[in-house]
This record gives sequence, structure tokens and C-alpha cells, in this order.
Amino acid sequence: MLNNDVGFNMKYTCYIFLIAFLVPNTFAQSMSELKIATYLEPPFVDLVDNKFVGEDITLVKALAGAVHLEPVFILCPFVRCEALVKTGKADMIISVRKTSIRMKDMIFLKPAIFIQKKPIRFYLNKDSNLKVDSYKDLNGLVIGTVRGSTYYDEFDQDASLVKVQTTNRQQLLGMLAANRIDTFLEREELIIPLMSGGSYINKFKLAMYKYEKSVEGFIAISKYSKIADYGAKLSNELAKILAGKNKEIILNDRKTDY
Repeated sequence: MLNNDVGFNMKYTCYIFLIAFLVPNTFAQSMSELKIATYLEPPFVDLVDNKFVGEDITLVKALAGAVHLEPVFILCPFVRCEALVKTGKADMIISVRKTSIRMKDMIFLKPAIFIQKKPIRFYLNKDSNLKVDSYKDLNGLVIGTVRGSTYYDEFDQDASLVKVQTTNRQQLLGMLAANRIDTFLEREELIIPLMSGGSYINKFKLAMYKYEKSVEGFIAISKYSKIADYGAKLSNELAKILAGKNKEIILNDRKTDY
């Protein structure tokens, strides 16, 4: 009977040791990757020769490296990216506005990675007789937007306006050129790269009306991700990176529509 007890205790001890050895390793493996839901927004995030490049990519790689995680970029339209983070299927998303709805599912790292100061402009066909000199001139127009984008509260919450959603900005240009919409709104720094040297150059003009207000853009992580507990540490590291005297990233005077 004593021998059996000894044998049982030895097996039990080995079993406990095995669990103690394997569980931390399994957890470490699951925590080795930082899954980043990534939508294209040239020049800040772009895909060149199947590699992600741009200021946001440089920033998030530095941030992931600071906490010893390997960044894994998941390419998706913004709406899909947001859904992945909200459900914990992705850990992080870059360059989003802080809203009360998003705060239910996301942790916003501090500080903001940029303050966007450039105005939102409305685009018209160059030969169009339409005028958008004030907000009220938007009434009755068919206005192109990007699905999932937020622009400014007055516009976003105005159910009286006719809004047509597209999946990306390239579609906005095509629809305006084909007169399928009357106008669309966007920031110049995001539209100019799409027009330069392409078939849309010199086809559009800017309306007089524009919306100007500074907007902060953040990096957010999912509350349902394994890295949710990293929030404070990630914020600390982000602050260090943005305060770095020798950083090469310029993070002010840029955009976010999301």
C-alpha cells in the first residue's frame, strides 16, 4: 500500500510539474504576436511590393518591439478592421478617433499619436455648376462617403442628407467622375496622392465650404485581446517613442476619418 502511495505521489508530482512547465510556455507563445488590423491609408499606411510601409507602420513596429511582441499585420477594409478589434480577433488598430461607442470594446493608448489640423474639404467635378459655399448647400446633393468613416458630428448625425457609402476613396473619385454622386468630402492629403499622375488629375475642384477642427487620432487595443493587460505598459512605451528626441516619425498635422 505504501509503495502504491509513493508511486501515485510521484506520478502526481510529475504531472503537476509538467503542467507548470507547459502552461507558461503555451501562454508565452500565444502572447508572442501582436495582431494589428490594418487598413490602407497612403502615405501613412501603404502596401508596396507586398510589404506594409508608412509612418504608422514604423510607429507600431517600434511599439511592438518595445514590449517584445512580433507585429502581424492583417489587411482589411476599415469596417472589417474595427470589427476584428471589437471582437478580439485582432489585438490592435492604428489611427482611430476616440468615441463613446468604441470605448465599450477598445482601450485607447495615451497619448494621441497625432492631432489632425487640416480641414475636411468637399470635392466637385471641375465642370459642375453646383456650389457648396455653406453647410446648407449640402441639402439635396448626393454625397459620397467611405463606409465606417466619421467626419464631424454635424455631418455624421444629419439623417436628412443623402449619403452614398463606398468601400474606399478610389471609388469616391470614380463615382464623382462618372457623375454618380454630386460631391464627396475628404482631406486633401488623402486625395492628392490618388489623383497625382492618374486619370483623375485636373478633373475635380474644391468647394468653398470646408470644416475645420482639430481631431486626435489614437492607437487602440481590444478589451477582449490577450494583450488587454498590456494597456498601461503600451501607453508608457508609446509616450517614450513619441517623446524621443531622435525619432524620424512626424506625427502632427495629419488625418483621421475613422
